[in-house]
Amino acid sequence: MSDYNRKIGELRRKISLRNSEIHDLKLTLGTDISQLKPDIIQSTPLFAVYEKIGELRKAIPEKKKAIKEIKTLESQGANLDQKLLDYKTALSEREKEYKLIYENIGKAAFACFKMNREKLLSYEYLFMDLLKLDVKFEQFNKVDISEEDEEKHIIRQFIDAAKSLYRNQKYKFIQIRYPGLYRQTGKALLTTDFVEDAADGALDAGMKPLIENEKIILEINQNVEKLNNEKAELNDKLLSLGVVGKPRKRVHELNEEIKQMEDSMNESFVTISNLFFTHNLFNTIEDGKIRDNAGSIEKLNLENKNDEEEIKRNETLIEIDKLKNSLQKTTNKIETMKNQIAKQEQELKDLEKEFSQLDKQKKALEKTLEPR
Repeated sequence: MSDYNRKIGELRRKISLRNSEIHDLKLTLGTDISQLKPDIIQSTPLFAVYEKIGELRKAIPEKKKAIKEIKTLESQGANLDQKLLDYKTALSEREKEYKLIYENIGKAAFACFKMNREKLLSYEYLFMDLLKLDVKFEQFNKVDISEEDEEKHIIRQFIDAAKSLYRNQKYKFIQIRYPGLYRQTGKALLTTDFVEDAADGALDAGMKPLIENEKIILEINQNVEKLNNEKAELNDKLLSLGVVGKPRKRVHELNEEIKQMEDSMNESFVTISNLFFTHNLFNTIEDGKIRDNAGSIEKLNLENKNDEEEIKRNETLIEIDKLKNSLQKTTNKIETMKNQIAKQEQELKDLEKEFSQLDKQKKALEKTLEPR
């Protein structure tokens, strides 16, 4: 039986290898059939599958092209993001670098304005916030003498202490507003003729690097705006390619769709090959390469059929061997049972003989007990 099983195992391995080869040949055969001209296929049962393959063959490259475009756009987007970050960093660094310069220029310009207020009155609007802050500052510097000299009640002292704390906090708040307003004024001067009209040499010298800085900042902001427009166009293109969120997610989705289409196409190749054999289209499709592949498939199928029959024959022999073994076991059991019965019959005869002898002895003894 082990020889039969070994033989069956070898045959099944051969069949498995042939089936793999048949599958590859059917893929090739289906591919070749799908590349024939439509008029050759149109009147055959293969046409519906032929059209499906054509649609898939057209759709797959389009999706691959979309993946390539998405990856390109993603790379371009990353470059744009890096450039925007570089510009943002550059602006931030310039803001830090020129922060104190703007403050000093604004402070100097305000001092110049106050010294030449009548001459520079047309520029008062530039310093309006600073002028209002000065007024508040002066008000906080005034001290009520009578209140200081007055002898105060203890409760009054607590109230005055609270007021004093409030005044100090407000005073500090006013003070910390000056630097920001000086910087604001310093930047505003760049769009006016204040420095020329003030005719202040120090101001004029201080303004030159600021003017150059503003030109650079303007250029950076223009570049940023241009990059933002490019980024918006890029995002519109990604959106048109179905990208919502991360581009890699869409690439993964497209790859999955391509895989499904390729699997469907391979299934269609096998289907169209099977239909070729089912409808026996050897004479209908006159193509040497197709006929050769079809012939190879038929040859392998025939070999598989022969091996499958050989497997059945070996399986039958295994069943016969099993039946033989069962018959032998049953025969052995019968012989055993017969031997046991013969032995038991002999034992029965011996017992009957022993019984007869004992019965005779019993009767003889009973006679001796009879009265004379």
